[in-house]
Amino acid sequence: MDLSHLEKELFSKVETIDYYTTVLKIDGLDHIPVGFYYFEEFMDDPNTIGNPVAMQRFYSDTNIFLFWSYGNSVDIVGETVVQLAVDAVTHMGGKVKKVILQRRFKYFPHVNSQGMLNGLRDYS
Repeated sequence: MDLSHLEKELFSKVETIDYYTTVLKIDGLDHIPVGFYYFEEFMDDPNTIGNPVAMQRFYSDTNIFLFWSYGNSVDIVGETVVQLAVDAVTHMGGKVKKVILQRRFKYFPHVNSQGMLNGLRDYS
């Protein structure tokens, strides 16, 4: 697809947020019921980026849990996100037996506020 000069300029200003889903097989958390849980301590403080912000247990007859985390494309990436999830599990009294899967998504495409202030809004 050919883009015009204006389109190239606009698209070059789009940023995304790294978003990770990590699936872990965990022993020792059998007491946690099926459900969705937030890690409130990691949700508001930007210094805790990479730590899981949420966890879900889908089925009571498995020890598979899904974790959601944000990264930063620099030093908070896949392996760091896994380790921080493992640390959270350990803190809860569980033991990670296996990392089953991790996926990284480029989430929430947007233009930052400075781009808007610098006149991006004038392109409409």
